[in-house]
Amino acid sequence: MLTAVAPSIPWCWAFPLSLVVGAFVACGESDSSAPAHGTGGSAGADAQADQSATGGTSAADAGADAVSDASVDTTDGPPCDASCAGVCVGNICHTYPARRVGIFYLAWHAFAADTIAQLPAAQRLTVEDVIKSPNPSFDVLLPTPALAEQAAGFRYHIQPELGFYHIYRKRPGDAAYPEPNYVADGTNLEKVLRTHATQLWQAGVDFVYVDLTNLQGMSPFADVLGVRPLEVLFEEWAAARAAGIMTPQIAAWVPAPDKSGPMVYEEVSRIYHEAQNAELVLRDQKTGKKVVFLVDTLTTDSGKQDSEGAGGANDVVAVRMWGLLSNRSWTLGSRPGCSPAR
Repeated sequence: MLTAVAPSIPWCWAFPLSLVVGAFVACGESDSSAPAHGTGGSAGADAQADQSATGGTSAADAGADAVSDASVDTTDGPPCDASCAGVCVGNICHTYPARRVGIFYLAWHAFAADTIAQLPAAQRLTVEDVIKSPNPSFDVLLPTPALAEQAAGFRYHIQPELGFYHIYRKRPGDAAYPEPNYVADGTNLEKVLRTHATQLWQAGVDFVYVDLTNLQGMSPFADVLGVRPLEVLFEEWAAARAAGIMTPQIAAWVPAPDKSGPMVYEEVSRIYHEAQNAELVLRDQKTGKKVVFLVDTLTTDSGKQDSEGAGGANDVVAVRMWGLLSNRSWTLGSRPGCSPAR
């Protein structure tokens, strides 16, 4: 069981292959009887971290067609009634498996997408295009220093099937940020994010953890790159559930250093505590608390305590995960007893 004092979740995680491609890993206590989607089981995350994670692994392309897996029930569950131990979506009782599966979800496309949209279609090139070229040169990706700066250094590895989308949009009533942080609102967000939700859920992925790992203090750049896209993901997946489309739950992976001005982890807490997000936030199975993952090397004890207490509700449990890997942490994890990601 995970507690705020000694978190011990058997989470595993995998790192992204590109801006739009990820891998997921099945983790948790080895349990051949663990139920799949829609077949019963607990409605939260089994929280036992900093111990050796056991169990098999799988990988999925988050942009590909939904994966068919005989071990995952992708059919409708039982109708919702008072006995539903999970979440009711579209009058169907959906449940999370006891053994959770998560994917590292990247939402920081805004600057790259906004920049590439300014190029003629023939010049919207990716790393894959360069590799396939008879005269490869990465200089063709963003052909001027101004474009490279506007893209904040981000370049696409491959063109997504849904196009060069991003999921940033300014908050209702807010003015757009001025340059260099101006990005036009994303288009087609409903289709993009409902497609992701359906593909991931049908592939057996029941939560995503969103990459905010390099964002510490709040700023317009941090908001456009990561914080607001996280908030939009919550908004769109809440709307999807209201429309009868089941989605994974959501967690954030964020640094928690000593507080110095407005912090990104404080914005994460604000988003976690929006009433419409209550069922979307990843939960610890034993305590029912909301789960936030913290970048181990960029987190202090006071930052961790603040991240758990932000909002005053004492309903968040913070789990440190390693990042910014050294050779030792790659081999052992961030602390003794951790297994490497696999």
